[in-house]
Amino acid sequence: MRHVILLAILAAILLLLLATVAHTPRARLNIVQVSAALFYILVVVRQSAVSPSKTVESEFPGKRGLLLSLSILIGAVVWARMVPLYFIADDFEHLMLSRQPSMQTLWALTIHGQQGAFLRPVGFATIFIDHHVWGGWPNGYHMTNLAFHLTTVAGLFFLCRELRFGATVAGIAAMMFAVLPIETEAVSWMGARFDLVSACFVFWGAFFYVSYRRCGTKVRYLAALACFILGALSKENAYVFPLMLVAAECFVLPQRHFRPLIAFFLAAPVLFAYRWITLGGIGGYVDAQGQPMAFHAGFKMMEGLFLRAPAMLLIGLNWVQPPAAVAIELAAASAAAVLVLAVFCKAGSIGWKRMCFCFTWMLLPLIPAHPFLLTTPDLKTTRIFYGAAAGIAMLLALLLDGVYPRRVRYAMAGLLIGLFSLGVLHNVNAWRSTARLEARFLSEIKALTPAPPPDAEFVFHDMPTTVRGVYFLEAGLRDSIRMTLGRDDVTARRVADPPRSGDRREIPPQIHVQWVGRQDALITPLSR
Repeated sequence: MRHVILLAILAAILLLLLATVAHTPRARLNIVQVSAALFYILVVVRQSAVSPSKTVESEFPGKRGLLLSLSILIGAVVWARMVPLYFIADDFEHLMLSRQPSMQTLWALTIHGQQGAFLRPVGFATIFIDHHVWGGWPNGYHMTNLAFHLTTVAGLFFLCRELRFGATVAGIAAMMFAVLPIETEAVSWMGARFDLVSACFVFWGAFFYVSYRRCGTKVRYLAALACFILGALSKENAYVFPLMLVAAECFVLPQRHFRPLIAFFLAAPVLFAYRWITLGGIGGYVDAQGQPMAFHAGFKMMEGLFLRAPAMLLIGLNWVQPPAAVAIELAAASAAAVLVLAVFCKAGSIGWKRMCFCFTWMLLPLIPAHPFLLTTPDLKTTRIFYGAAAGIAMLLALLLDGVYPRRVRYAMAGLLIGLFSLGVLHNVNAWRSTARLEARFLSEIKALTPAPPPDAEFVFHDMPTTVRGVYFLEAGLRDSIRMTLGRDDVTARRVADPPRSGDRREIPPQIHVQWVGRQDALITPLSR
């Protein structure tokens, strides 16, 4: 009863603050950030004690299979709403690229990279395979995203089992990871496939490594090393994988053996040198001066890493997706639930080592993406949090394992999983809305100018770049027009963008289009 009373009081207070004091999305994010900081402080203070001896729960036959199946089922049901989404923004660039001869294009991506900024041939290979399987059917690409997500959920489950967290903790951690709202951009967007693939290889690589440490099978060691290489060639977040294994050695595994890590620490600089030579530098996004953003570091980075990112991992809701009342109620209930969990979890039930392991797995995957950690209330760029979400999922599962009696533990776990699932549905609605808007926009383009002049250039006025935190053809505008009209000679840009005339010697015929965004029409021709 005291759990329910405290939960109701905290939820009422937070609901009052979010509904009356915080009048903007940023103000509401700040309140959630403070609540999350309080949660982490409570966890650190109460769980820093030495872990007491604990009776291992008996496992009935089939318990592992049941929990794993339930985790995958919950993830599949919750994320099913994103499968019918249309292509969004960068998707069109990737689709145009995948139409080229696959082997030659992949080889070019492997030895030259993408636009001199990214080296992700393995991630692109999955998109190329999708193109051969699904063609232009967007549902198929999103089903592949979901398949990668569910495979990663399974990887986390087996990793937790191999770390000897127990079947219950493994199952709850997998369920939590399956439905964390902060994962919306990564799972819902085909353009974020690289984050999914990289994290999938990292989780399974960690499982193979820990399994090797338990049984000494060299095949599993080689599998772990292969997963690291494939993960790094999917997205650069995986470069921290050797450090994540160090955390496992220091905080979780019974005896420290650092010699097996040598191969991983040798592979990392070799991969980085290959990246540097291929891209002619560190690569990645650049700032307005053309300098790599990877070199940006300072107070803002620390604020993002230790304050904003942990808060978003815990309660990652899109504050610009209407209705605002839904986000307010979910945030209040979720924040109250995790605070109650921090208070009523038995002190020292996790132990400081496991706690440090979870925090390390939350923070290390974020370091390569540090310029984007100060995310805004609309959740833009939050795909970078996908791999780090495993840390918070394991932390919550371990905390729940320290709640007694058992019926209260399962009730709290069910409450959190339910709230997180509703958060996913709320966030996915922003992607569904924007995807429909893009499909409608392209349909109107085809109706407006079904047969533009040769080499025509569409110029759009007052066209948004994001809608509800989702990219609205900020990239991929030209390729989306080409795919819609079936014409590779046309081009498109916003009026503020520089012309993309290439090697043309004459000014191309221009078609000026005004964005009006009405219910009856999104665009209208503009006379010049």
